[in-house]
Amino acid sequence: MKHALIIAAASLAAIFIHGYQFAVSDQEIFIPYILKWQNPSLFPTDLLFNQFSAKASIFYPIYGYVIRFVGIQTAFFISYLLFQLFFFHAIYKLSFTLLRDKNLAYVSLLLFLLPKFIGGTATLTFDNFFGYRSLGQIFLIYYLSYLIEKKFKKAAGFALLSLIFHPLSILPSLVLMPVFHERFKLLNFFIKYKTFISILLIIIFILFLNTRDYSWLSIIKSRDDYLFPSQWGIRGWLSLFMYYSIVLILTMQLTIKYKKIVTILILILTSLFIFNFIGLEVFQNPALARLQLVRSISPIAYIALAISPLFLGGKNALQTILGTLSIVFLALNQFEVFTLVLILFLLCHALRRGEHIKLMKPLPVYLLICTVIGVSLFVAYLNNKNSLSTINYPKPQDEWVEVQIWAKNNTNQFQLFLIDPSLTGFRIFSERQISGDIKDGAVVIYDRSYARYWQNLINSTKDFDSLTEDQLMRINKDEKYQFIVTKKNNLTFSKTFENQKYTIYKF
Repeated sequence: MKHALIIAAASLAAIFIHGYQFAVSDQEIFIPYILKWQNPSLFPTDLLFNQFSAKASIFYPIYGYVIRFVGIQTAFFISYLLFQLFFFHAIYKLSFTLLRDKNLAYVSLLLFLLPKFIGGTATLTFDNFFGYRSLGQIFLIYYLSYLIEKKFKKAAGFALLSLIFHPLSILPSLVLMPVFHERFKLLNFFIKYKTFISILLIIIFILFLNTRDYSWLSIIKSRDDYLFPSQWGIRGWLSLFMYYSIVLILTMQLTIKYKKIVTILILILTSLFIFNFIGLEVFQNPALARLQLVRSISPIAYIALAISPLFLGGKNALQTILGTLSIVFLALNQFEVFTLVLILFLLCHALRRGEHIKLMKPLPVYLLICTVIGVSLFVAYLNNKNSLSTINYPKPQDEWVEVQIWAKNNTNQFQLFLIDPSLTGFRIFSERQISGDIKDGAVVIYDRSYARYWQNLINSTKDFDSLTEDQLMRINKDEKYQFIVTKKNNLTFSKTFENQKYTIYKF
């Protein structure tokens, strides 16, 4: 009971600290997918729903069925509460598996009170909204834990769950299974014949995956630039460097068994990351983008944070103090200060190879947990005046939502809206089909013809609110759009709705 209460309390505190959102980010694509599963008559000619991504997860039909009985906002909020609980349990399990110390495993929960960037991959250690990736992350972490413990049946079960809910979460890590299951024989074979295998892989890559299409690749690169490490900003690279630094420093403090496992795991995942770089940026193969192997580094981030509580020990008081400060600033996402403290920690450390650190006693650990959670809640309160304001349930009805609700109540599902592509999420509350928006570009990696359609749409609707009536009429020369949603309120088209920010015109 005590164990369950600690995990539940940490997961609940985290929600008050980082908040909860609805109808944001990737939800702007997959919530319409769910609505389509609930009511197949919706979005009849919207090209987004012809894409592979619309049928790539069992998550969509499941929640399409659930929301027939309960509102989608309520279903998602309850699901997110459960997600946080299982996510924190998964993190605890991964940390305990590697550290074999329950007090340090509790400390690892602090590092997930706030989401952290995973390199420049456009993903965080977790999202503050619910979705299929949320489930994929949980299954991935359980998979890693059972794989490290060599409980292969359970690992395979969670890998399968991740595959049917969010394949991209688990795909890069699936290669770990045969390596560990065969007791490193596959790895030894690779080391022995690395030159031959490397040449063979290159030949296979050229012969079977060589679908060069530079225009398609250019569209992918402009929209999904996170797939290309060369496009990452300095913050993305520093984030990746931080995780590798933690792993390199602390892996040596693990037992010999887990030290070997973690080292091999990191080498394999890093190799996949490099393979993705070569395939996309050297061979320039757009087909490889579909696998999103750039996110093979995600498990490294989880492992780094899971073993970070090892900073709490040291041979002397100064090192223990600096290690404790490292945990605190890492938990609070104060990465600049964390880097400075980490440098000081390394300068004063005297840990010898293979020597275990002296762990903190339970009381200081619990004191640290309470202090960090307390400080985080206080900071969240100061930033938001009222921490509850960060919990976006139900979602406030702003001007953008008002436009969508009017469209739902006053138009039919066969009518098509031309909107500013920079205004995203119109489909969620309107349940109406649109020309497309910037968020739709996330799926250009799956279909080159759709990628070209999307790119042409973005180009033709650039600076949307500056377009003249003649330009809008040329866009609608085929008369496929029935309504325009814009911030301009001085067009001569028939005005059907207006609020303080937006106007809907009928063509």
